[in-house]
Amino acid sequence: MEVRNAELELVQNERLLTMEARQAALNLREGYMLIGSARLSVEHATESLRVMRQRYDLQMCSLGDLLDAYAQWQRAESNLIEAQTQYKIHETEYLRATGNL
Repeated sequence: MEVRNAELELVQNERLLTMEARQAALNLREGYMLIGSARLSVEHATESLRVMRQRYDLQMCSLGDLLDAYAQWQRAESNLIEAQTQYKIHETEYLRATGNL
């Protein structure tokens, strides 16, 4: 009976480890996609900031508009850093879950 219980526990643990590895892989893919999205946001914010600087230099917008564009760019950069950090966390978790760490 103890051997059978140990076998069942082993099977259950194997299933749990497989599920954990799959979840870690999904999190890793999601993190990669978030980095792509954050990079795109940085590109848009950078272009917006460039346009606002030109408009400000030509006195076609206010300093407040320029500062808003700069704040948007800063948020986009911050989000990119956060996405990259989260990806590394997911990568480490994936390596741990697959036994490669």
